[in-house]
Amino acid sequence: MAFITREAILFTLAAGGSLVTIPLMTKWGGWRADCLYARSSALLTSEIARNSISRIPINKDGSSGEPERVLHMPRHVPDGGCFDEDGRLWIACHRPDKICVFDVTTRRLEVFAEDWQGEALRGPCHVAFAGPNRDILLASSLDKATVHRFDQPGVRGLRLNNPKL
Repeated sequence: MAFITREAILFTLAAGGSLVTIPLMTKWGGWRADCLYARSSALLTSEIARNSISRIPINKDGSSGEPERVLHMPRHVPDGGCFDEDGRLWIACHRPDKICVFDVTTRRLEVFAEDWQGEALRGPCHVAFAGPNRDILLASSLDKATVHRFDQPGVRGLRLNNPKL
C-alpha cells in the first residue's frame, strides 16, 4: 500500500507491517513517477526526468537504502509498471508509445508492444495484469483516455501482496 502526503513523502507498507519512508524527490532532482513492490526487499521506481528505473532497497528497520539506477532508457519516458510471476518488470513508456519488459536479474530489456505512429497504442502510462488468472495485460493511456487490453501476453502477473491490517 502506498500513500502520498502533503510533505511529498511516499509511505509504503512493508512485509511485517512496518512503514517505509521514501522521498518522492530523487537525489538527482527528478520526480519519481511510480513505486512498485518487488518481493518486499526493494522498491523499483521509474524516474521520468532521468529516463531511468531505479532500485531502492528496504532495510530491515524499514528505512530506505541508497537508490541505484538499474536501467537507463535514453529517449524514453518510463512511467508505470508491474511485475510478472518470473519477476520481470513490465514498463509503460509514455514516449515513445511502447511497453517494454525488463528482466531485473539479467538486465535484459525487450519490447512487448510499440506503435511509432501512436494510433493503436498511444502514450501508455500504466500497466497492470488483470483477470482471474492474471493473464490479461491492461495499459492505460492519458493521451487517448482509454485502456488497452492484451489477452494472453504469454505470462501471468505477480500475485499482489495484500497484507492484513
